[in-house]
Amino acid sequence: MKSSMKIWILKDSEQLPLAPGAKQMRVGMLAETLAGRGHAVRWYCSTFHHRAKTLYAEADKEITLPTGVVVQMLHAGTYRSNLSLARILHHRRLAKRWREQAERSTETPDLILVAYPIIEWVREAQAYARPRGIPVVVDVRDQWPDTFADYAPPALKPLVRLGVALLYPYAGRMLREADYLTSMSTNVLGWAIQKSGRSDGDRCRVFYLGTELSEGEEITRVPAPPGAPVRVSFLGSLGHTADVLTIAETAKLLADSGTPIHITIAGDGEMMENLRALQGDPERFSLPGWMDTASARALLRITDIALLTGHNEAMPNKFFDYLAAGLPIVCSLRGECREYVEAHGLGRTCPSGDAAALAEAIRMVAADLPRYRAACAKVPPAHYAKRAIYTAFAEFLETRPA
Repeated sequence: MKSSMKIWILKDSEQLPLAPGAKQMRVGMLAETLAGRGHAVRWYCSTFHHRAKTLYAEADKEITLPTGVVVQMLHAGTYRSNLSLARILHHRRLAKRWREQAERSTETPDLILVAYPIIEWVREAQAYARPRGIPVVVDVRDQWPDTFADYAPPALKPLVRLGVALLYPYAGRMLREADYLTSMSTNVLGWAIQKSGRSDGDRCRVFYLGTELSEGEEITRVPAPPGAPVRVSFLGSLGHTADVLTIAETAKLLADSGTPIHITIAGDGEMMENLRALQGDPERFSLPGWMDTASARALLRITDIALLTGHNEAMPNKFFDYLAAGLPIVCSLRGECREYVEAHGLGRTCPSGDAAALAEAIRMVAADLPRYRAACAKVPPAHYAKRAIYTAFAEFLETRPA
């Protein structure tokens, strides 16, 4: 292991591991691993809780976690909608305030890791680091600006794609000027390399998101009582791109046809009120709300089939939760998750936005659960286990090939 480094991580909108039971996500797991290897880690973020749309604090605040990771929260305002001018301004204020604080700091890091997007933060990190000779790792989390088309109605997608093409030079320059590129997805990293025009593959790596559910007690399935319906679960954020309204429509189709299947949609987000309006009486599906780590474990133990729905190409946290739990999957996402499910025979895939197709895919997996469970049991832990993934990520940051 390399001697101790000072590492700054710049990532907003990830749930902070402040409360007992709060689920760790990518930066939380990476920061904990780096601190455990003797590095001084400072995680910069805003005071705004992206998922809950509330404030952690009303002014700048610094907290040291039990792991030794220092969380530096910078106040940059709030926003109500994920797609809004207010959020864009929040990002710009956050990046500007970070740069101002970094310039005043008496401490200089040995390495900066910044998530892409926030685009403005990547730009400020590179501008700060370049004259000081500090290497910058850009962790590519989605395909900005192409992701804007995911939010557009089908009729407008071609027009939106034309518009976002104007931003390609800007995005490409930031990706090209990164000293190193990492991502949680092979497809996303390939997109970033293509947009940047880079050819230095040795400086680019994929580290899957993984899950903390791989740690501690094994997620052992609890069999359903005889005659009970097949239990189907979605676990995650209820945002626009998650296609959760199609799940609700699917639940209605299954109920109307008398199919013995019950769906639970666990999480919260902007589509929650729409889902409540579609629950019906009696309820066609369950809406237990957001779940902490213990509650997520409990739900996955009593789940027979996991849902991985969405209109976009993504590799979300819940995919790795499902792998850790050994659950058969029905997937409507495009890209790497779909390819993984199909290649490993973990379940069925179907188009997004098609309730009838989703219902049929669920029926097909439910009719052959032992076969799909056996396939899921063969997934290598290195594909989802927190310890394996983030140890490898930390070693990459420590050695950083020339």
